Amino acid sequence: MAAQNHQDIKDDLEDTSECLPDNIDLLACLVDRGLLHITDKILFKLGAASLLALKLVSHLHMDLVINSRHAMEKVRIELAWIEKKPRVRLVSDNPGHMITCMATDDNTIIYGLLGQDATVNIHNKEDLKLTAKLVQEHNFPASISSMDCNSTTLVTCAYEAHTRDGMQYAVHIWNRKEKIMTSRFRPHTDLIRGVKLCGDHLVVTASNDGTIAVTSIEDPWHPKLVERLIGHTDIICSVDVDGHWVASVSTDSELRVWSLTTMSCTLVLLTKSPSLRVALKWPLAATGGQSSVLLWDLAQERCIRVLAGPNHGILNVLAMDTLHLVMGDHMGRLSIWSLNTLTEGHVGKKPHRIIDVSSCDQGEQTTGQELMSALKVEKNTIITGGWAGKCICWDFSH
Repeated sequence: MAAQNHQDIKDDLEDTSECLPDNIDLLACLVDRGLLHITDKILFKLGAASLLALKLVSHLHMDLVINSRHAMEKVRIELAWIEKKPRVRLVSDNPGHMITCMATDDNTIIYGLLGQDATVNIHNKEDLKLTAKLVQEHNFPASISSMDCNSTTLVTCAYEAHTRDGMQYAVHIWNRKEKIMTSRFRPHTDLIRGVKLCGDHLVVTASNDGTIAVTSIEDPWHPKLVERLIGHTDIICSVDVDGHWVASVSTDSELRVWSLTTMSCTLVLLTKSPSLRVALKWPLAATGGQSSVLLWDLAQERCIRVLAGPNHGILNVLAMDTLHLVMGDHMGRLSIWSLNTLTEGHVGKKPHRIIDVSSCDQGEQTTGQELMSALKVEKNTIITGGWAGKCICWDFSH
């Protein structure tokens, strides 16, 4: 009986489809039937570029967009990113130092400085005041190459002074409340390119030795190697984590996706050329090298967009959140793309906006002079760090 009912419904739908015209305005049909709650749900799924295009179709479509609170809020937010001048706040100026990496959480901005020593500065995100300064290493050079944090823990990695056994590469675990280093361990035999926290107890590191180490810091005083992920055949340039997923790129021109649940590689995609950086917001990932950025849909296992940065720019940093993808180059320029615009199929590979990050004290938008070395993208904010020692917050919320 159930099978017969299913077949009857299928036959009815086929009969109905034969009566429908080839071109039908679905939104107009829903409005005619008073189903505005459904049109609202449709508009809620669209990005700002699609909503702006929809407004131009007819007066009816314009009214639908204008009268939808969610749609207009989405448009307002996106226009602030793409058209309006951001509020620029100088977090800090550190003459004689270079910002090497950055991490953020809900309340703080943390970055590594290289000068006569290797220092970590911690700022309150609201008022930008410096709340702590941690000196990791007094030997020069002792650059902090990568860091990550959560509300309780800061993890950094660095190369240290030469020993009789050669250069040493270590990961440092810090207790943020006590502002003390709880442990230091060496999960790799070569330069550590990236470090990420996964949850409260796992540290993921990637290295020139071609491996990814997963270390438990459930006991922060005694870190313990859990797994070593092997698959890349050359230097791993970058790693990112989102949930239990890990994405890594290497000079073997591979993008690999790993599961921390199974501790195994679940996907290998060819990037066609070596990639310097990877950013992950599942199911999307972005990889970049030279002046191009590739956007991947990992669930569909394919590259969905090939993007190009500004002329003569060489990619140095790459970051993304759920709404925006941002690239920073060696000439101090930020290239911004709207992810909704890209994933909804709007044409074009050039950035939707380019911002020149100046070496001036207040970050005025003049020709960029400094290499971008650190980058974070959050809901309404981009935070940058450069080799000139300036950390700048770009606020798009107004």
